[in-house]
Amino acid sequence: MMMKKWLTIGALALSLSLGSAATRADDAPADGGAGANADRIDIDADSFVEGSLYFVVYHELGHAMVSEFNLAVVGREEDAVDGLATKLMTPDEDETTPDYLLGAMKSWFLFGSMTKVNDIAWWDEHGTDSQRAFRIACLLYGADAKKFTDIADTVKLPEERRARCEHESQMNSTSWDTLLDEDSYGDEDKVAEDSEKPEITYEETSKFPDQEAYLKKLGLLEDIATFMHDNYKFKNGIKFTAKECGQINAFWSPGERTLTVCYEIVNAYQTLAKNIDTEE
Repeated sequence: MMMKKWLTIGALALSLSLGSAATRADDAPADGGAGANADRIDIDADSFVEGSLYFVVYHELGHAMVSEFNLAVVGREEDAVDGLATKLMTPDEDETTPDYLLGAMKSWFLFGSMTKVNDIAWWDEHGTDSQRAFRIACLLYGADAKKFTDIADTVKLPEERRARCEHESQMNSTSWDTLLDEDSYGDEDKVAEDSEKPEITYEETSKFPDQEAYLKKLGLLEDIATFMHDNYKFKNGIKFTAKECGQINAFWSPGERTLTVCYEIVNAYQTLAKNIDTEE
């Protein structure tokens, strides 16, 4: 049975269900300084929401690539597609500040700061929220240590971790470049030059109309659909759907060949962003 690939954000869901997206655990914090790191990342609310959402969708795009092209992934697929999202969002040489990746890092640190030790799902296929944030920082630093030293300093990435970041970043980039080279997957997984962009659907919602309107205005799904079409040869029939899911999530469904973004996750990031505005 083909399983859906979920983006697990349990801490955020728990926090929102308790009525405060910004309330941190008051006993046995497991964040390892995550809350302080989140506070030190100086990013505006718009970049926080947009960066977090783009990271989420690029992450799910990675799952789509793995299943659509039958890619061989060594290690945890969740780690691999986090690496892809970071690679795709790392600024080019002529860009200076990776605002969107800073937004994603801040969100992961915030989630980590909300989680109690006993609530960590150690068995989960994802790394912990703080680990995911630190990995983004490491891959950025490894891509250009001089350019991104300030970011590593901001989140207090230890020197012993930095020592391997250049190698990790090169391996991450080279691995994905090799996997996604057309010669790396079989002819049956390739499509004609006249392939179509994924079909995009925004399902109507009475509970989250503002989030539906926000996604449409942002153009996130349209951006990713164009990126897919222009850079990779997917078979026709993939769908992008934004809808009310009953949970805070985004996921890729291999059997349905559908990438879904839930309005709830948009609302969750927007709720967190209000607290960023308040702090500023």
